[in-house]
Amino acid sequence: MSDVLERTAGSVVIIRVLVAMLVIMPLCMVQAQEAAPEMRAMWVDGWRAGFKSPSETDRLLRDARAGNFNALFIQVRKRADAYYRSAYEPMAADISPIGYDPLADLIEKAHEGEQPIEIHAWINSYIVGASLSPSDPQHPIRLHRDWLTQDVTGDRWNGANYQFDPGHPGVLQYTFDVAMDIITNYDVDGLHFDYIRYSEADSAANANVWGYNPVAVERYNRLYDQSGRPAPSAGTWSQFKRDQVTALVRKTYLHVLALRPEVRLSVAAIPWGSAPGGTTKSVFRSTAAWSLVMQDWRGWTEEGIIDLAIPMVYRNQTGSASTFSQWNTIAKRMQFRRATAIGAGFYLNGIGETLEQIQQIRRPSSGQRSAGIVGFSYGVPTESGAGRSTLLAALTDPQTASTYDPGNEPLFAEQATVPAMPWKTDPAFAHIMGTVTDADGNVIDGAKILLAGPETRTLTTDGTGFFGAVDLAPGEYSISAVYEDAVVATQVATLAGAQVARVNLRGSGPVEPESNALAIHSVTYSDGDVILQWNSIPGEIYNVDYSKDLVSWSTIGLGLQANGYSMIYQDQKADGRGVGILFYRVRLR
Repeated sequence: MSDVLERTAGSVVIIRVLVAMLVIMPLCMVQAQEAAPEMRAMWVDGWRAGFKSPSETDRLLRDARAGNFNALFIQVRKRADAYYRSAYEPMAADISPIGYDPLADLIEKAHEGEQPIEIHAWINSYIVGASLSPSDPQHPIRLHRDWLTQDVTGDRWNGANYQFDPGHPGVLQYTFDVAMDIITNYDVDGLHFDYIRYSEADSAANANVWGYNPVAVERYNRLYDQSGRPAPSAGTWSQFKRDQVTALVRKTYLHVLALRPEVRLSVAAIPWGSAPGGTTKSVFRSTAAWSLVMQDWRGWTEEGIIDLAIPMVYRNQTGSASTFSQWNTIAKRMQFRRATAIGAGFYLNGIGETLEQIQQIRRPSSGQRSAGIVGFSYGVPTESGAGRSTLLAALTDPQTASTYDPGNEPLFAEQATVPAMPWKTDPAFAHIMGTVTDADGNVIDGAKILLAGPETRTLTTDGTGFFGAVDLAPGEYSISAVYEDAVVATQVATLAGAQVARVNLRGSGPVEPESNALAIHSVTYSDGDVILQWNSIPGEIYNVDYSKDLVSWSTIGLGLQANGYSMIYQDQKADGRGVGILFYRVRLR
């Protein structure tokens, strides 16, 4: 009996082990098949039904979950109206019931349950209205008509909208305040800048006709030592305008990073026309983003002042497959320090074409994958008249998917998480931001900020006096503000990894250049030597000094007598003066 019992006992053990193996192995297989992190999002515009009432919000979230989407870009600001409780702008008129807060309700319902969905607040950056007389007396277009942009003829209407001018410091600060109001008061997962650019109306490549607000023109003339009205094709004028758009992006990014680093800052990027043939800055200058609407989104990913660029590659797959493929490929190669997700035009395609574009987006380009897909739009999910529910089923249900994409499994069969942002918490990177003011507390526009430490950088303050830089090597830095060739203020600060240091610089006296410093009109670098040239007066004596921080100067050329009207000095020890930036000045002795 005991033998039988032992064998029986043994059989029981074996059976249990086998059962355990049969139970565990399928679980392991399921875990291995879970979808890799991937953003699966849709833009939900404010012109159509989607989130303006509790019932619309509930249906939106049911649809998103049914399609295994994990993020929604909600247009909470169209034309300086708010689908949330704004400290700056009136509530949109089409919210029901009165008093309903769509953004708050969406966030609460989207974040709950076993299938949470990210909510990204989508705002139109500079568009403020279709009328100069909106009904609300506190509407920003009524309060700040002096902020409106103009074209080169002085017209403020671009055929569709009135827009604030990115080159006006008041616009920069106001739009920043609107964005940070959302970040501060709502538990959003992301902030999305749309129309973060100049209008393209009546413009041509390399000749954007907008941006002629008088204050913007005055700033340009002062910063670039010009006068009058710049020509639309002037290279420095175009760069000035790009810098104004970038200033809003940079200021917002650093403040979001400091306050709520888990929030993802994204931009709707322009991919009009043919894609560039490479990823360099010089090649990107051929794009409409750079030359037509003054949007350097490639530079933003390279500098690291956005988390996600979303090029809106809206193309019909039947008629424009080649340009979709080109932009899909090059956008993945222009992620640099951050990431890109590809914006697909659901509204231009049938369901089968949309599935094909999603497959293309998922394929790596030169070994690089995008962060995911953002479809436009929830309101118009297809061009063919097929319902939204059919598209959602085609993404998740095998039988429906086989109708539109024979032989392939549903693309969103499993849930997926949104990709992480490791650069936000990487201790190898430190960040800095601050403001420069004079002795009276007035901001200084166009001051140069010199960072010297484990690495060196030169920054420029924007129209609000703000400066900032990301992804610096941690360590001790000297931070100097220079304006009109004079040092305004200097501080030393230690920058810690994964932290944003705040360093505000305030001058202690009037900002004036050194009276006996002369203009050096030529600086060249040859075989380790720095060669300086300046206009001189025969018979006068000159000294040449150098500095690493514009505070402490050392004389290297002493008692140099001018024999003519031009002098040259060659610093043959430049390479031996240590790592970092070298500054030179020439003085009458």
